[in-house]
Amino acid sequence: MPADPERAQAIANSIARTLRDAADEFSSGPDRVASKLSQATTQLDSSDAREHLSAETIAKFREQIADLQKKVEEAERKEKADRIEREIKRFLSSLADEIQSKGSQIDSYFDRTQARLGKDDVRECLSPESIAAFLAQLAELGTRIGRGAAPPAPPEAEDGQDPGRYRRRDRRVASRRLRDCKVIALRAGPVAIGPS
Repeated sequence: MPADPERAQAIANSIARTLRDAADEFSSGPDRVASKLSQATTQLDSSDAREHLSAETIAKFREQIADLQKKVEEAERKEKADRIEREIKRFLSSLADEIQSKGSQIDSYFDRTQARLGKDDVRECLSPESIAAFLAQLAELGTRIGRGAAPPAPPEAEDGQDPGRYRRRDRRVASRRLRDCKVIALRAGPVAIGPS
C-alpha cells in the first residue's frame, strides 16, 4: 500500500513528541527518560511506522533515540558515582568523629571504610583522582590510630578508556594493595517527511 503523507506526518509528530517528552524528563531522573525512549522505540518499530515513514525519517529518529540513550547511560553513571562518593564521605566523616570522640567503634568504622573503598563499583565508577583522594584521607586517619602506612595511589587508567576503569591487571594489584592497608536537552525538532 502506498504511504499516506498525512498518516506519515501524524506518526512522525507522535514520535517527535515522545522524544521531546523524554528530553524534558531528564530533570526527573534517567529512569523516566528510559521509559519514554522505550515508548518511542515501540512506536518506531510498529507496522504503521514501517509502512508510512520513509527509511530516512526512521533513521533520523533512531539516531535521536541513540543520542538520548547515551545521555541516559551517562546520567546513570554519574548518579551512581555521586551516590558512592556520598557513602564514602559519610564513612570517612563517621570515622573522623569516632576518632575525635575516642569512641569504641574506631576499628569498626575504619574497617568498613577500607572495605567500601575496595569494592569493584568504586573502581568502576570513580576516577583514579577521586579514589586517590579518599585513600589519602583514610590513610591520614589511619596514622592517627596506628593502622598502617599510607595506601598507594590507584593505577592510571589505560589510554582511550574511561578514566574510572583500570586495566584488569592493575585492578588486581590495586585490590591487593587495598586489602593490605584495609569510592539533550534534545529537542526533537520537526522532521521533514519525504517520500518512502
